[in-house]
Amino acid sequence: MRKFLKTMSLATIVTMVVGVQLFAQSIESGLKDLEAERYTAANTTFTQLVSSSPTAENLFYQGYTLLRSPEANKADIQSAAMVLFEKGNAIEKKGDPLNTVGMGMVKYAQKDFAGAKVMFEEAIKRSRGKDADVINRIGEAHIIFSFVNDPAEAIKYADQAIEVSKTKDNPDYYLTKANAYYIMNEGGDAMNALQNAERLTKDKAMVLAKMGQIWLQGRNYEDAKKRLDEAVAADPTHAPAYKYLSSFYQIYQKFDKSAEMADLYLQNSDGDCGAKLRYAQLAFIGKAYDKVLKTVDEIKSCNDDPIVYRLSGISQFYKGNYNESIELMETYISKADKEKVYGLDYGFEGRDYLALGNTDKAMEYIEKAYAMKDTTYDYYTEFAEYFKEKRDYDKSADMYQKVIETKGKKADGGDYANVGITYFSSKNYKKADVAFDKVVVLYKDSWPAAYYYSALAKQYKSLPEPDSTFAGAERYERYLSLLDEDNKVASAAQVASAYNYLAGKAFNIDNDTQKAMDHVDNALKYDPSNARALDLKNTLMPSEGAAIDSTGIIPTQKGSSGN
Repeated sequence: MRKFLKTMSLATIVTMVVGVQLFAQSIESGLKDLEAERYTAANTTFTQLVSSSPTAENLFYQGYTLLRSPEANKADIQSAAMVLFEKGNAIEKKGDPLNTVGMGMVKYAQKDFAGAKVMFEEAIKRSRGKDADVINRIGEAHIIFSFVNDPAEAIKYADQAIEVSKTKDNPDYYLTKANAYYIMNEGGDAMNALQNAERLTKDKAMVLAKMGQIWLQGRNYEDAKKRLDEAVAADPTHAPAYKYLSSFYQIYQKFDKSAEMADLYLQNSDGDCGAKLRYAQLAFIGKAYDKVLKTVDEIKSCNDDPIVYRLSGISQFYKGNYNESIELMETYISKADKEKVYGLDYGFEGRDYLALGNTDKAMEYIEKAYAMKDTTYDYYTEFAEYFKEKRDYDKSADMYQKVIETKGKKADGGDYANVGITYFSSKNYKKADVAFDKVVVLYKDSWPAAYYYSALAKQYKSLPEPDSTFAGAERYERYLSLLDEDNKVASAAQVASAYNYLAGKAFNIDNDTQKAMDHVDNALKYDPSNARALDLKNTLMPSEGAAIDSTGIIPTQKGSSGN
């Protein structure tokens, strides 16, 4: 070797050394782009590397980049990656361990787990079990795909890589563990692994952004925001940091800020068709519907993912363009894979038709949504409110009743109260009475007004016959007993009404004029100008020498409850 170097000029030697350094830097920059979700830029880098120097390592990274892309579930992407790995493997006479792992990755993506295992074992055998990078890539193969993974296996291999490397710590091994623990929703273990990776890596922004992502998942929003801000400070071009910040602002319903972060994500990713689709999804969640529609229009010629029809359809719904929304949702349902069509899609069509006033069509689609167990929106409540606005109270109450049927045992007092109050509006007091009996049981004593409405229902349900038994008296008494002085003052009209009713019972049923007078006085205490109470007082205080006419009270004869 020394003799060989002597025959070379200094310039040649320098060129060789610099060339190796440049290739190393190119690999590093390509991987950095990959972590920053600049998939096109990363692929361009490795394509150029393979073109200028088709080494086993460069071929592996080009194939690896394809498998890291959002389109890795597509058969043509997997086939293209396999071709690259096979070329890389053929460069070495006995096969290249890293590209053998790559071939195993493709088989794993295809759910050929037995074939993948053979490849992984062969890679370890070829590297004599001493190449920590090979072992770690096997671990990564078990979590690289969102559509098929085994995080426990990933952790096992990452730990083996760490053990084999011993004195040569590599942040990649800890990143594999962190990503595996993230999938398992083990935030503490993921964070510990990332802290080790942060200690070793040059790409601080990538690690900090992953920390922010984990804190978001764990709902530790303060720490999430801190880490994501640090990620941006470390590298303002790291696109995922903006993606997670967009999600952070969505949680706090700061949709303008969320949309701003989505814009920054787009600016710092490739800006290509795939990046614009990811941006459209972020903008959609951030409720920037105009931007969604504009972006989807921009990628018409290059996108083949039917999701754009759902994004556009729902965006048009929120913009009030219901016919356009229906057409787009129908297109999505017809083009998307069957397993990717959800009740939500039919639900939005139903909401479109409801907004257009076509209640029959609306119900048809909403029933489809419920049949698919969709609980994204409370469709029956929307129906109920629609009919209430149209003053069709019976139909509104029927829809509220369907809400209860849908919820089953999870239905609460508020659900039954909606039914009861709507039946009140339709003057169906018997059904209102049944509903408020349930409300009283479910709320117990936590909502005093429930007793008031229950009493009203019992008072009116005998109409057109008079409430001769004063069926609501007990509920009125309970209502008054639960109110403190301040609440009685705040609900003066209802309180006076309850006392008037009890005055009627005292006089007509109990034959206790003094008790009736006490109730009337209480009514006037809280509502001094209450006309009914004043009438009752005049009736209960006849002119001197005159007898009280037992048939002339509440409202005109005994046995009437009035208030």
